[in-house]
Amino acid sequence: MDKGFLDYDEKLEKLKKMIRDSNSIVCMLGIGMGMECGLANRWSNEEAYRVEKEYKYSPEEIYSTVFYNTRPELFFKYYRNECLKLDCEPSVAYDALKRLESTGKLTACITHNIQSMAVKAGLKNVIELHGTIHDNRCPKCDRRYTAEYMKKSVGVPHCEICKAPIRPMIKLQGEMIRNDRMTEAANVCAQADMIMVLGTNLFHPMVSTFTNYYKGNRIVLVSKNEHFTDKKADLCIHDEVKTILPLVM
Repeated sequence: MDKGFLDYDEKLEKLKKMIRDSNSIVCMLGIGMGMECGLANRWSNEEAYRVEKEYKYSPEEIYSTVFYNTRPELFFKYYRNECLKLDCEPSVAYDALKRLESTGKLTACITHNIQSMAVKAGLKNVIELHGTIHDNRCPKCDRRYTAEYMKKSVGVPHCEICKAPIRPMIKLQGEMIRNDRMTEAANVCAQADMIMVLGTNLFHPMVSTFTNYYKGNRIVLVSKNEHFTDKKADLCIHDEVKTILPLVM
């Protein structure tokens, strides 16, 4: 548990040593890392207010299977404008993770980011709990369509073969995370000797769920924002992830 007695530089040195002493590191990538790449936090109060003002419905209502099935025009307008952010690039934090992966120490990255920033950066073992915008399929024939195709589409995009509305293979509100992804994430955390929580907090469902499988004493939290659960981390550094990771990897 981080008692907060170390100064900034001492925490950096401690983090470097923890990485050196670890052989199976799992990183959990939160919304803060996406925001450092220029992505908006679609669930923040500010974004919720903006979306409701522009679309007349809350993000939770639009981003759902109900809207996909009953109001597809509005669903795809939101998906196209708010989710398909194809011009955002991974920050230097992802480059640092890629360097760590090349040493063999980074076992996996777990993320709920649907823009696939980690994959775009070249990381190999990425568990995308909520799926990705780059996986869009026809529900009838399973023909696949790229995010670029969806971005250029007008109105409701239909399969070129079946003419059925294309289904983005992302977890929508009310849906469960796929069992195979849950199992894989639980397994890598159970086998890890260090977990790094990056750009989120220990209270977040992704983190609280999978840290329950971890039995070690190296949970590191790096986040710009403070949270009442920070004290549960074995080491906590309050700064941007893109500032810290290049200094220690």
